[in-house]
Amino acid sequence: MEDGLLVSSALDHARRMYGSLTQPDFSFAGNAYRSQPHKGLVERLSRFLEVEDDTHLDVDVSFYYKLSSKSGRWHLLLSMVGPYAMLFRVPRTHWWTSARGIEPIVDGFVGDERRIVDLVDERGFTLVSGEQSKIPVEFETWSGIPLQEGPLFRVLFRDDSDLAW
Repeated sequence: MEDGLLVSSALDHARRMYGSLTQPDFSFAGNAYRSQPHKGLVERLSRFLEVEDDTHLDVDVSFYYKLSSKSGRWHLLLSMVGPYAMLFRVPRTHWWTSARGIEPIVDGFVGDERRIVDLVDERGFTLVSGEQSKIPVEFETWSGIPLQEGPLFRVLFRDDSDLAW
């Protein structure tokens, strides 16, 4: 998706979910987590991968899944704000609990990655690249920092000022 269209679409979704970008209401995240709207997708992923839910509602506005198989390990973020996803390939030598230092992937998929992406795509998600996630937008964060320009990642996935890529 073209950057301008992605930002416009993402901010439209964000305004609906947060109610406001200047005084956001984060309660939708807890409601989304309790409703588990991606249960079917997780069940399908579980047919060929080990799936661990690592969502933390104190900072996440996305479902954060750690995926693994004999062929690899990945982190998959599915936004609670709108139909946006990020996929990270986790090297075997990398610390498993964090995506820090790993660039999100949006092409060049191999093995199980193709299956993951196909399932995510079937559900209507748009994969967001690392560069797209850094596009600056104005938003008051979960942590109460006053309105400021920050990465789109904060709006769609996680209130984390230290992007890893």
